[in-house]
Amino acid sequence: MSISLHEAIVPGFIQTLGALDNLLDKAAAWCAETGNAAEDVCSKRIAPDMFDFAYQVNSCSLHSIGAIRGAINGKFVPPAKDDMPRDFGAMQATIRESIAALKALEPADLDGLAGKMSSSRSGATTSARSKGSRSC
Repeated sequence: MSISLHEAIVPGFIQTLGALDNLLDKAAAWCAETGNAAEDVCSKRIAPDMFDFAYQVNSCSLHSIGAIRGAINGKFVPPAKDDMPRDFGAMQATIRESIAALKALEPADLDGLAGKMSSSRSGATTSARSKGSRSC
C-alpha cells in the first residue's frame, strides 16, 4: 500500500509546528516569570557555529510550507535572515500561518511534484525523485 506525498509529510509538519507554537508559549511565560528578556532568548545559540534560536524557529516554517511552496512554484527563495521575525509574538504568528497553510493543502496540490524540476536562490537545480528511485 502506498501513501501520498501529502500523507507522508503534511501531518508531521503540522505536528512539529504545533509543538513549536506551544514551546514559544512556554518560553514567553518563562521570560515573564523570571524577568529574562525575550530578545536574549531569541538571540541565543546552542553552539557557536549554529544560527540563533529565532532563526531556528523561523526555519521550521521555511522548511515546511516554504519548501512545499518552493516545490510547487519551481523555485525556493528563502527570506533574508534580517527579514525573519525576531520576537515570540511574530514568530508564533508565522508558525500559525504556516499551520493554516498546511491544513489548507489538498493531496492534489502535491501530486504533480514527482520529477518536477526546481531551483533555489543559489541557482542550484534539483529534481524531485520519481516513484521507485532511491537516494543514499
